[in-house]
Amino acid sequence: MIKISDFYLRFVGHGHYRVSYFSPITQKEWSKLVTDMTIIDEFKGTETSDHKQVRLNWLKKYIKTN
Repeated sequence: MIKISDFYLRFVGHGHYRVSYFSPITQKEWSKLVTDMTIIDEFKGTETSDHKQVRLNWLKKYIKTN
């Protein structure tokens, strides 16, 4: 089960965030530069219970694709 704590959002500049996903199973990490602030606003500073697994899976897939 994916948790919001598996993701790390780091501010890198005006309207730019580096979003990382760390897999607790494989111990691998993926990162992507995100400039769509609607994505950042939805996930930044929220608790795990605020998100459905469908949205967390979507974010993981979004980060893992280039």
